[in-house]
Amino acid sequence: MNETAPTHRLPPGSNAPSPPLLPLLPLLPLLPLLPLPPLLPLLLAAQLSACTCDLETIELTDWTAAWQLEEEVMLEQLNKDRAAGAMCDDEHFPAAPPLTLNHNLRRAARYHSQQMAERDFFDHDDPDDCGPSDRIEAAGYVLSGTYSTGENIVMGYADSKVAQQVLLDSPGHCRNIMNLTFTEVGIGFFDDNGFDGKHWTQVFAHRDSAGSSGLK
Repeated sequence: MNETAPTHRLPPGSNAPSPPLLPLLPLLPLLPLLPLPPLLPLLLAAQLSACTCDLETIELTDWTAAWQLEEEVMLEQLNKDRAAGAMCDDEHFPAAPPLTLNHNLRRAARYHSQQMAERDFFDHDDPDDCGPSDRIEAAGYVLSGTYSTGENIVMGYADSKVAQQVLLDSPGHCRNIMNLTFTEVGIGFFDDNGFDGKHWTQVFAHRDSAGSSGLK
């Protein structure tokens, strides 16, 4: 049995803070299901879907110290946000335990951020129709028993703290961040040499081989 996090997408016409280097776009609504200018920061939060991919055949580039630092900063801030509790739209989430970094989830997150940047797309499914759960398992994270998974992606912001705040301010992404079911996370940052080339992926998971818990 498996249960996945509910689908969350920003509704047409919703607003998210614009990054400081894009003063001409503050009023442009986020429409993640429609083509948008490449510099517009975009957000998606979605239920993970089933598909196939072979991540093991892909050689990931070495992550620079600067990229690793961006990941560490986001993880630290994410756990601070969980510890503080949050209002996700009109839903209150109490303080939650910190998420543990899982290296396989991080590998899946890094791969997806790299793919989005290098192949110029922004979605939870890549052009080969490979979805998040496929990347998770291809990276070596076995989904067994009762499990829950979730993913947030964001691009185009100045740094990890700004990107994390934007995710927290978006109800669907906020619910993934504050979800009490999740116990592990992987964060992947990739910078394709440009402001609009900064991509972050957050991959959340919980698995219980005994099948005694799951997403309610």
